[in-house]
Order: sequence, then C-alpha cells, then structure tokens
Amino acid sequence: MPAQAHGLSRHRFVQQVHYFAVSRKKEVARPVWYKNTYFLISAILFVLGILGAIFGDGAIRDPGQKREGGLYLLYFVAFVVMLVNGYISHQQTVQQFEEEHPEALRPAPSTVEESKGA
Repeated sequence: MPAQAHGLSRHRFVQQVHYFAVSRKKEVARPVWYKNTYFLISAILFVLGILGAIFGDGAIRDPGQKREGGLYLLYFVAFVVMLVNGYISHQQTVQQFEEEHPEALRPAPSTVEESKGA
C-alpha cells in the first residue's frame, strides 16, 4: 500500500487526500440580488395585487376563502414585507461573503496597473 510505504497510517493518508480534494475549491461567486427567493415571491405578490386591483378580489381569492373587501391590499402589504425581507437577507448574505472572502473584494493586480496607465 502506498500510504504505508511512505510511513503514513491509513487514517492519516485519507486525511491528506481529503485535504487536497477539499482545498482545490472553485471560486465562490459574489451574491446577487436576483437569486434571492424573497424578491421572486415579492414580484409574484405584486402582480397578484395588480390583478386583484384591476379585476376585483374574485380574481385572486382562493377557492373556499371567506369573501372580504380589499383582499388585493393584503397582497400589496405582503409584497412590501417580502421586499423588506429580501433586502435584509441580501445585505446579510453580502456581509457574510465579504467577511469570509476578503480576497474577492480586492481588484486583480493587472487591472490596477492598467487603470494607472490610462
């Protein structure tokens, strides 16, 4: 066995293989707002609110739901709540990314030199 030939125990050999496999990770992409599900849900709620305002509450009422006036206004309130949730969630994700990947924030050396020459 190659691990024992080099004086390594099997456990230590497996640890080193795991380390080399894990240490070669691909570059982590910076978070973007449009991948946040809160924004998608808020857009859907906004569209439903518009449909309810134009065609009436019957267009957006669930089957068997109690009839009440101004249902579309609840969809607009839910839209605002989800929009705020999305904003807060995205800001926290960006902050965590910046803390965990400070090297991603620095510009590449070639771009800094090119900007000085221009």
